[in-house]
Amino acid sequence: RMLRSMMYALIAFLAYTLVMQLAIRIFPSYAHYLTNSRWSDSNYFGSFFKSLIHIVFLITGAIVFRNKKLDGFQHFLSIMLGFAVIFNVLSMRMEIWSRVSSMFSAYTTLVFAAEIVDEVKERKTRHALMGAILLGAFAYMIITLHFRPEWLRVVPYSFR
Repeated sequence: RMLRSMMYALIAFLAYTLVMQLAIRIFPSYAHYLTNSRWSDSNYFGSFFKSLIHIVFLITGAIVFRNKKLDGFQHFLSIMLGFAVIFNVLSMRMEIWSRVSSMFSAYTTLVFAAEIVDEVKERKTRHALMGAILLGAFAYMIITLHFRPEWLRVVPYSFR
């Protein structure tokens, strides 16, 4: 069920022109954002890495919850995670989608991670998973500082 979001994201990425035409029809007042503005550009690598982080959460959640019926809250979180993946993938083509993605990302990075860790009962696996989440958070910070300096209004760092 959760992996369906990756398929939807791939379809949205490949059918981007159709997605944009639909977006302009639904939100005609935002059409100026979608054509020839600073938001019509993209930061491909920043969006790509952010998408990868959400996809890793998606796959990890699918593995951890594979034999469990999700309760209502977990189901809601998986839907929010799916939207985060879809809009992150779209932001690889146009930056404005990253703003939409940010609304769903809070659910992924804060709440769904706790749900995944809570589901794992074996102590060693749980600690390894928490360590992986911490490493992922550190990687996210590095990616933000390097590929997305406009988010924090900082000078891009260079790693030698």
